[in-house]
Amino acid sequence: MKNMLTILTAALLAVMCPLSVSAMELPADTGASFADMEIVECDMLSGYAPIICVDENRIYGITPREHYLRFVLRDGIDNDTAVTQVLEVLEEVYPGITERYRAKDYDSPAARLLTNDQGYCEVEDYTDTAGSAEISEQIMQALAAKGLITEFYSWGETVNYVEIQCGFPDGNTADPLAFAEDITEEQTAALQAYLAEHYPAFAVMERTPDEDAFRVAKVRIKTPEDTTFAEKLRICNELAERVGVYGGNFHVDAMMPQEMPGHNALEKPGDVTLDCKIGITDVIALNRNIMTGDPLCDTAKLNADINGNGTPDETDALAILKEIVEITEGFTER
Repeated sequence: MKNMLTILTAALLAVMCPLSVSAMELPADTGASFADMEIVECDMLSGYAPIICVDENRIYGITPREHYLRFVLRDGIDNDTAVTQVLEVLEEVYPGITERYRAKDYDSPAARLLTNDQGYCEVEDYTDTAGSAEISEQIMQALAAKGLITEFYSWGETVNYVEIQCGFPDGNTADPLAFAEDITEEQTAALQAYLAEHYPAFAVMERTPDEDAFRVAKVRIKTPEDTTFAEKLRICNELAERVGVYGGNFHVDAMMPQEMPGHNALEKPGDVTLDCKIGITDVIALNRNIMTGDPLCDTAKLNADINGNGTPDETDALAILKEIVEITEGFTER
């Protein structure tokens, strides 16, 4: 996944909000988001390479939060009580973290716990232990065994992203192949020569006197109708490298990066109780939900929906039971 992500500039990193959760424009799951994105390596955008394009004309610079573990507390659990139990788990891995949390010690280089009133908790670790799969698994298993969490994201499974705007000259035209007013006749001629050799179907268009200078670029490249935005971005980068002419007028839409969660490690078919194992208690929990309406969190509902019809039901309960008694294996008939 890391090779799909871009490194944000130091200026952006300096203003990050640790628990901003307002990533409303992208799908809730990082993996689902990446599946719909096309990676475009664009070296001309310093600090934003590779670039990930989505929705044909939107560009996002994305970087993993490799020093953070995130988990979400169950609804209905008293927050103070839950945090106390969380700290008991973390103390086994990070001695002294409780004291640092209670003292609101934000300057210590040691790992610390971050919380907010929406039930999100994060372990921030900039020591050598960051990225340890063993530590991540140990913490998740212990929290799940206590019934404290409904979501868990390991190192780098939450990301920061910024939208990068591309427009010229009015800021609304997403066209990487439009060029600034200071483009010279020599540069325009160089563009024409390069395109004639490498992209003969493309044409250099110059603004006519009757066109609005505030809405039409001085020089732009007309491309075949089937040319995608990602292809235009690649060619924009190529022209900057080979011809020395920069198009696109790229700028960051907002200085404050947004956050987006990735793969929830508690998503496991059949694990209705979210204790990281499958057993008869999962069947009981699902049957209680079906018969008496005992609530299930979103992750539990997803895990319970074995047949994928969107609603956990008796068929799913039977499928889980068959898995437990080894009539099936991996929820497929033997």
